[in-house]
Amino acid sequence: KRSDRRVGPEVSRLLDRIQSETNPVRQADALFYLFEAVFYVPQLRDSVLDALLHACEEMKSWKRPRILSDIALVLAIDDPNRADEIVELIGDRRKTRQTRHDIATGQWLGPHEFFPHYAKPVP
Repeated sequence: KRSDRRVGPEVSRLLDRIQSETNPVRQADALFYLFEAVFYVPQLRDSVLDALLHACEEMKSWKRPRILSDIALVLAIDDPNRADEIVELIGDRRKTRQTRHDIATGQWLGPHEFFPHYAKPVP
């Protein structure tokens, strides 16, 4: 619930716990779920996004372009300029091109819905 005062402290606690994970791939996976969960609370979203992008910088994995693409697709619905900055970080030309195409055509933009199950919202 957006108005619940416990959300901020809980997100801080989760950020601390996730960032204590030494594997940046595991960190990024967990942070991405948290990023989507707090997406509609801008202050929380920005703090989680900063940690998520830092984890992506540390990654040396095939997952890095995919996670960056997913971040851009989520952000594009609300902050297209920031999404474009993140697309530039992908580094894989094919994935960059595909992400730009998906954003331009409005495919899969915005965060996943968590209930009733983890899925993209129906347009």
